[in-house]
Amino acid sequence: MSKPKGSSAMLKLAPLALQPATVQPLRLQPATPTLLTDTPGRYTVALKVVEGSTASLVDTVTVTATLDTPLVPIDTAATVAGRRGVAIG
Repeated sequence: MSKPKGSSAMLKLAPLALQPATVQPLRLQPATPTLLTDTPGRYTVALKVVEGSTASLVDTVTVTATLDTPLVPIDTAATVAGRRGVAIG
């Protein structure tokens, strides 16, 4: 995985549900990885599936993480103590 400089992001894999040996047929559980980002920027993740001696081609996806809101709220039409202006914070 490639990630922005300073990021400690990780790919989290959900644990697979174990089934008793007596359950038939065995139901396959899909993999459900989650990318936990911590810094705005581009993240590239590669996927390769291996079963026994057979492997898939590598597939990659690039995700761009952005902030939902500004780091500091800014009100450009604020009125404070009867005066109009810009309020920061």
